[in-house]
Amino acid sequence: MGVVCRSIIAALVPVLGACSTVPHVEDVTRKATYDIVEQIRCEARRAVVDYGYDYKTASIAYDFDFNITERNNASGDVTAMIPFLNGGNFSLTANAGSNLTRNTIRNFKIVDSFDELRAIKCQPDYLATNFIYPIAGDIGVYEVVSTFIRLQKVDNQNSGEVFTFADTLEFTTEWSGGVKPQLVLNPVADRFRVVGANGDFNASRNDVHKVVLTLAGSPPKTSKMLLGKSLRPLPGPGVVGVVGDTNSSLVSTTIIQIAVNPKDRALVELDRQRILALQAKSQNLLVGP
Repeated sequence: MGVVCRSIIAALVPVLGACSTVPHVEDVTRKATYDIVEQIRCEARRAVVDYGYDYKTASIAYDFDFNITERNNASGDVTAMIPFLNGGNFSLTANAGSNLTRNTIRNFKIVDSFDELRAIKCQPDYLATNFIYPIAGDIGVYEVVSTFIRLQKVDNQNSGEVFTFADTLEFTTEWSGGVKPQLVLNPVADRFRVVGANGDFNASRNDVHKVVLTLAGSPPKTSKMLLGKSLRPLPGPGVVGVVGDTNSSLVSTTIIQIAVNPKDRALVELDRQRILALQAKSQNLLVGP
């Protein structure tokens, strides 16, 4: 009987051992990471062309985070039986299973000035909408950029305020499915044969696509007195530090934003948004120096 048992398990292993490869965003969106980035830049470009015709150095930074989890579970069993002529029977059940999980996290940042956005070439299909996987289509960047530009125009540049704008766009799509095949056969007297088999195969995939957008306009008019008291040069060309002791990364970030160009300000604002997100998750946790 040991040979029969091993044979049944060996037959089940190829079926139950099937697993997914490392999951990527293009597996479901049919667009590679590069194509997704380009379509988002093209959506931003459309808003810049429509509203930001008098803006050159204003900039937009993007923080992309793709978190994909795929699960593949499979199990099955086979029952063989031999009924005896004088009554009673002998049965043997063998089973096997596998539970597989694959996870990929991809994170990166890029930054564009408005002039750089105007120069890129865009295809019409980049502006289509994808209701199942929004990250592969129009995700609302046009509204974000146009709102920033309109608010920037009413900002009082003489007040010394640092005008930045941030939006977080997050999309979650989850799929699941499975099958449970079953086989039932009548036993045959004095013969050992398979009389039943069951299987349970299911798979699920969870895609969390997140984009944090930060925008910054031209540096506002800030008094030399404020800069002189707040900032000092650090070793290295073009590096600025904060004078005075502070345990608030948010305060330090805001002070630094005053003196840097729009691209750097947009990137610094991404870091500030990251700190805010961490603090929201752990409100009692001190984040920063």
